Amino acid sequence: MPAGTCPNCRQEHELESRPPLRVERRFLCFSCHPDVKGETARPNQHPPYREGFCTDCHNPHLSPSPKLLQAEERFLCFNCHFAFSQVTALPVQHLPFARGLCTSCHEPHSSNYAALTKIGEQQLCYSCHFDRNADLAKPVKHPPYAEGRCTDCHNPHAAPAARLLRAASTQDLCFTCHSQSYVTGGSHHPVSSGIACVACHAPHAGMERALLPAASPTFCVDCHLFGKGSSAMAMKHYLASAHGRMDGGSCLNCHGSAGRPFRFATAEEKLRVCLSCHQDISGMVISAPGSGRRGSRVLYTHPVGRGYTDPLTGGMLTCSSTCHDPHGTPYKKMLTRRGDALCLTCHPK
Repeated sequence: MPAGTCPNCRQEHELESRPPLRVERRFLCFSCHPDVKGETARPNQHPPYREGFCTDCHNPHLSPSPKLLQAEERFLCFNCHFAFSQVTALPVQHLPFARGLCTSCHEPHSSNYAALTKIGEQQLCYSCHFDRNADLAKPVKHPPYAEGRCTDCHNPHAAPAARLLRAASTQDLCFTCHSQSYVTGGSHHPVSSGIACVACHAPHAGMERALLPAASPTFCVDCHLFGKGSSAMAMKHYLASAHGRMDGGSCLNCHGSAGRPFRFATAEEKLRVCLSCHQDISGMVISAPGSGRRGSRVLYTHPVGRGYTDPLTGGMLTCSSTCHDPHGTPYKKMLTRRGDALCLTCHPK
């Protein structure tokens, strides 16, 4: 029979009777579309395809849509996947979903991957978001990102929040896995109102532990200038100081480690940290060899702690209340002023 005639698919029949198919519907389609038959070996199959209901999606005669679809691609999918039609009202839409290009991500017949995706989830996302692939080279990776579970955090169709996040805000999303009580507790850097987690932590991969973009003190100085005016000046004074040269200069030597809070709530806490290393600071006068003779030198430590009030601050006198800046100064021993000028600040007489 000539190609394109009715008897190619249907048997001869009596007038006004419905002609039967020459073979079962599915195999009839495969007789001309053998490439589609090869998809039956894939583990994940679209139910209409698995059951052989080709005409659920395709019109066997003619259609205004490509591939003889029964309707425009997006609305055809919504006929069964009607839940997705409801998310079209959400404010943030994934571009392929917004344009109705379902088959740009999903196979219509069968797939080797879950949700009928064309390729694995991570590779599929990277096919458009290729800039994210570079983060895989960073040493510290967020487990969902490292394992290619992009949709743990991002909705692939539409969402109420920017970047297709599965929660109303970054914090809400982070707290679905991370303890909110830990973040607001003393063991975590204090988080001011309105600061998002991603202000400090990279959501995909980072260069340092906790997904930080850089190590301390470089990272800390981005925000904490220690009153030096600029991050460059703050780093210059800190790295040149004894604290900056100690154990890599990490701010964690004093803040947020060994049970210490990041921010000291009381003067006692602040003094306790100083004394944990400077145990010789006791307020006692120490005489050097040869003391009492002309030209001898007397070493001493200034009294600090309870019973001593800093006349400038009105609070308890501590190492850093007036005399020393623990983050470095241009002067020796991290003093805040040079020579007698420091003493005369509190002792003008």
